[in-house]
Amino acid sequence: MNVLKYCCFYVNDVHLVTMLLPYINRKINENKKFVTIFEKDISESVSKVIERVNIKNIEKNNIIKLGWDKCKNVNKIDVSNKIVIIMGSNIFIEKINNFICNKMDNFSIINCYDIFENEDNISLIVNNHEKIINTKGEIDINDFSQNRQKKMTLKSQ
Repeated sequence: MNVLKYCCFYVNDVHLVTMLLPYINRKINENKKFVTIFEKDISESVSKVIERVNIKNIEKNNIIKLGWDKCKNVNKIDVSNKIVIIMGSNIFIEKINNFICNKMDNFSIINCYDIFENEDNISLIVNNHEKIINTKGEIDINDFSQNRQKKMTLKSQ
């Protein structure tokens, strides 16, 4: 099974969209395909962010077309050779991950976690993924962990 797992943490829907937008735009330009599986509809937040950013109309349309509404039937979704963005509660994310990882392969997952719901679980979540996406872009988990350890050491001094 060839599955690459990313994670990201957000404070609200607008923050999530703002943070993912550069990554999504870059991958769309590389002709990558996306699937979104959301527990709730965030299309209104996407529209707000898209109208304020400085990207070409074609790119804006491609980003909006990804589908930012609530997932209605995950059984009919083909994720092979695609980047899957999953956003919702921890239970929802785990359920979707288990479902698609057991039925398909050769795809990437971006699990999007609410930071406030996961303040005590960040290390555990990060350790279950290969990379993290944040406002700086795509970061290898080992680099992220080393930087976090350095900051913790500096705080304790």
